[in-house]
Amino acid sequence: MSNKKKNACRFCLKTLAIHPGISLHSFPSDTKIRKLLLTAYGIRGKDFKHNLKLCSLHFEENFFKSGTVRRSLKPGSIPTKLSSRTKSYFESGYLSLVFI
Repeated sequence: MSNKKKNACRFCLKTLAIHPGISLHSFPSDTKIRKLLLTAYGIRGKDFKHNLKLCSLHFEENFFKSGTVRRSLKPGSIPTKLSSRTKSYFESGYLSLVFI
């Protein structure tokens, strides 16, 4: 895989080189939450690569930490600005069971 593909959002394919205002974020390290997110995105576990990224455009502004130099997400942040199929998965409450 080329370095360019590693530095792009898995869903919208935006890169830092072309869209310098975005930030890229890794999938959660918690395997339970990551598995639910991958299911919501339609990514099979065997297709998951640790270098897959999501860009900041898929997160609400309130999910970002304030007062930091580097743009980083708060723990437990989930991307809600996604396709209607994926968004309905989150809104169904299935993913919220993890955070109770």
